[in-house]
Amino acid sequence: MKRAFLSAVVALLFALPVAWAQKPPEKPVAKEPVAPSELKARLHKVLPVVSFKAVALSEVFEFLHDASGADLFIDWKRLEKAGVLKKAPITYQAKKREFGEVLSDILKLAGGNKPLAYCVDHQLTIISTKGGAAAIQETFQADDKLWKPIEAGPGFKGILPEVSFDVSRLADVIDFLKDVSGAKIEVDWAAFAKAGVNRDTPIGAKLGNVTFGRALRIVLLSATDKPANITVVSGAIHVAPSVSK
Repeated sequence: MKRAFLSAVVALLFALPVAWAQKPPEKPVAKEPVAPSELKARLHKVLPVVSFKAVALSEVFEFLHDASGADLFIDWKRLEKAGVLKKAPITYQAKKREFGEVLSDILKLAGGNKPLAYCVDHQLTIISTKGGAAAIQETFQADDKLWKPIEAGPGFKGILPEVSFDVSRLADVIDFLKDVSGAKIEVDWAAFAKAGVNRDTPIGAKLGNVTFGRALRIVLLSATDKPANITVVSGAIHVAPSVSK
């Protein structure tokens, strides 16, 4: 993917390959999940030189993903609601600093007086508002309880390969998750339409070696900042917006 780094000067002594799936996403080869020790090592990975001059925040995150090898989920719904935009210009310089330190610095610059945060959950580094990061992590942990009957099913692939959705239709992304995981997913499109989400809602997300459950939740978080319910009935996964009481 072409990146316009404007006046950015980024000097690195390494390069990491990134698997990319276009619209509609192709079926890549699944990889082994990353070990917790490797995830921790990525946070401590030293970036030789990082230099940005008025570079869009979204492009800064892309660089950090490529440079560190860390899989990032950027919660743009909450960030933009807090006034943190993808095109927000970032000017920053650092030498021989760890990835985790650089990421913290960038979030301070981007957030200004709005506290932003990141946390690591399984294969993902979640970037959101301070409250949003904690809420997403709690949602992931609650979702984990749902997948046992699905994981026991024949042909189910629990760990997804590294893929990227470049502003793909929500319906296409759901179909892709069905194909690559072997899971049966039923979406209540009529209910979602009333909540302002439809089949054509654009999804932009990178998923690297995450579990199926987290991948599905990330897709829903990318589509709407409103809660969505995921339930498992007779081996089928039902997805619908939460009903306010």
